[in-house]
Amino acid sequence: ASEEFVQGRIDRAESLPHHDAETRGRMLQAVMWLCRHMHEISTLIVPCYQFDSAPTIEDRAAAQSSIWPGVQNLLLAARAQQLGAVLTTYALSDYLKFASVLNLPREIYAFGVIPVGYPFGKFGPVSRKPVEEIVRFDRWQ
Repeated sequence: ASEEFVQGRIDRAESLPHHDAETRGRMLQAVMWLCRHMHEISTLIVPCYQFDSAPTIEDRAAAQSSIWPGVQNLLLAARAQQLGAVLTTYALSDYLKFASVLNLPREIYAFGVIPVGYPFGKFGPVSRKPVEEIVRFDRWQ
C-alpha cells in the first residue's frame, strides 16, 4: 500500500504549501525506506480500541477521540527519549488480513502501526511555522 501511494508522488516531485519539492521528496523517500524495512523494526506498537462487540463504522469514528490523544502522547514521549516514531496507517489498507496476522478478536479494532526505534542521521529540534501562519479564526481565509 505504501509503494502504490507514495511512489507516484516521488516521481511527480510535487510540493506542498509547507514543503518544497526537495523537502517533500526526502520525506517520501524516508516513507519508502520504512516501507521496505518495517520487518526489521524491533518495536511496532499497534494502537487499538476494545469495543463491546464488532464495531460499526460509526463506532470506529467515535472511538478516535480516545485513540489519537494517546498516540500523540506516545509520539511526544518517544521524541523526548530520542527515539524516532511515526504513525502509519498504510498497513490497514487490507484490514482483514492485518487483523488476521495479529489474531485480533472482532471487538478489537486497530487504528494504525507505530514503528519505534533509534533514528538515522540528523535528529535535532523540529522547526514549526509561526502559529499566525497556520491558525484560522472564525473562517478559512
